[in-house]
Amino acid sequence: MNDGKKHRIHPIKNKILVSLTVLFFMFFLASFFSYYQLSEIRSSSERLPEISELMIVLHDLSVKSKNLESNLEKINIAKFSQYEENLMKTIDGIKNDAKVIENMSFVENKVYIDELIKNTEELELLMFSEEKQKQLNENEIFLQAYSLFNGIEISIEGMFSYLKKELNTISVEQHEKISKSLRNYLIIQFVIFVVVVAGSFVFLSKITSPIKKLYKTTQQLEKGNFNARADIKTGDELEDLGNTLNKAIETLGKTDAERKQIDKAKTEFMSITSHELRSPMTPMRAQLQMLLGEYYGKLNKKQKNSIDIVLRNTTRLDNIIQDFLEISRIEAARLKFKFKRTNLKEHIERLVEEMKGFMPEKKIKIEAKIKKLPTIDVDPDRTMQVLRNLINNAKKFSPENSKIVITAEKKNNMIEFSVKDQGIGISPEDQRKLFEPFFQAEQTMYREHGGTGLGLAICKGIIEAQNGRIWIESQKGKGTTFFFTVPLKPVKEIKSIKLLFSEGQNHEKELKKLFVEYLGPLGEHEFEKLRNNLNYENINAYILDLKKKSILSEEKIKRLDSALLSIFNIKRKTSITQEVKKKYIEILGPLGGKRIDSFKKIDSKNILGDINYLEKKKIIDAVEASRLRDYMIHLFNHN
Repeated sequence: MNDGKKHRIHPIKNKILVSLTVLFFMFFLASFFSYYQLSEIRSSSERLPEISELMIVLHDLSVKSKNLESNLEKINIAKFSQYEENLMKTIDGIKNDAKVIENMSFVENKVYIDELIKNTEELELLMFSEEKQKQLNENEIFLQAYSLFNGIEISIEGMFSYLKKELNTISVEQHEKISKSLRNYLIIQFVIFVVVVAGSFVFLSKITSPIKKLYKTTQQLEKGNFNARADIKTGDELEDLGNTLNKAIETLGKTDAERKQIDKAKTEFMSITSHELRSPMTPMRAQLQMLLGEYYGKLNKKQKNSIDIVLRNTTRLDNIIQDFLEISRIEAARLKFKFKRTNLKEHIERLVEEMKGFMPEKKIKIEAKIKKLPTIDVDPDRTMQVLRNLINNAKKFSPENSKIVITAEKKNNMIEFSVKDQGIGISPEDQRKLFEPFFQAEQTMYREHGGTGLGLAICKGIIEAQNGRIWIESQKGKGTTFFFTVPLKPVKEIKSIKLLFSEGQNHEKELKKLFVEYLGPLGEHEFEKLRNNLNYENINAYILDLKKKSILSEEKIKRLDSALLSIFNIKRKTSITQEVKKKYIEILGPLGGKRIDSFKKIDSKNILGDINYLEKKKIIDAVEASRLRDYMIHLFNHN
């Protein structure tokens, strides 16, 4: 191979060919031994018809022997001529049976058969020879006949005894031979089966083991582990693939480390710079205030105006520096939270009274609709900081004699706040960038009211660092409503939230390209509908809707979801059980966690059935049930 790569010793194709050849050879051996053992069994069975024939002949011989005895007794008391024919047939039958037995291959001892044939022939000569009948009287004939019959009977009994032993011997030998052949056949088949299965397992493991290593490595990479490596030493294409993957991971690791270093340096620079800039600001403001207060002497009108301009801009610069410091703390996860048992209702009411004195000339009415709130562990100052900023913005951009409505209520395991105004509203184009630092919707309006463009970004950082959420609903010319949530339980660890130069600011082009790629010309139109709120949760909900309507196949849905995770830099770090439990706790509070712990098995069937039960019992409403159901279907389908 080129580029310094090792030549493959055993390509996968050769390994497969060798393995198939070995398997074919094993099957050939199995067939050969099977044929041999079956031939042995067949050979052993060939004597069975002969043995069967012997049994028939012996039975016939026994019957004829008894018939002969009966005829001789009858002849003794009657005339010979009456039984001559029967006697002749019986004697001929005995002779024929004896000759049949004599010709059988396995009958080696012929003594009894020879005696039987000899006695039968002499009896025949005695009974039917005219010459003998002339030489002997009737009594002598019958005496000799009985003597010969006794000899025949003895020969038959002796032959019976001999043949019985022979048959037993043959039967045992045949049984042993057949059993041995069957046993050998089964042993050989079992051995070959074990060898084939073991060989197949070894071969498959050699192929699948490196593939599993590659898969596990990619799983670790997906979780952000850039130290993962695929250690594959197979001498084939899989080893090349593993080496290529390792190099790619190494490159990604270096890039990620560099990015983190840059982020860290940027945050540290911003923090240090902000501190250094703020240090001289305090004495500068103090001196300007002293000048303006004519501490150093009287000032004319122009001097006062000039100093006032400098003081106002110094104050504004100080506020910007303070905002920078706040953002640097958020990004470094050093934002200080002082959680304590608090009922936020009193804090909200105090803040509303305080904010009524802000911009009194506009005569804006602030109305608070605060429902009963639970006492929770929360940082009231940080929460009021966010609420104050939102009320401040609402007042700035509301017309005179209008109304601002503030609400707060418990929803599941969160407290949800809202600030609704009757102001100028925010265009869809501006809504999607509203929480980005330095962005100012209707730039001239913000400049006119002295906005820095960092307030909402700080609000976003404060809320999301606690696992809360902040969002906006607005229509141009019809007012704006800001929402944010605070968890009932404080987070164990404050999250680092990227605000300045965040990757999310560059998502738009990638997402638009993705929509066009998967939805064609329709994609651009659909993207425009969503661009007001381009976050993962919103787009994910849209994907679920596409799946419901069967607009995209399951495979495309999975690929699209994977691409979105990559764009938003989201990593699945928890198991399905943890994801399900987290969502249940979000909806039902601590009860949700206990409910999931009670399940023997966490699968889509059980969870969807439980959601139906919760909806039926009105523990959750239909809207929550639908959202939870969609979330779970998506979760189980993509893991």
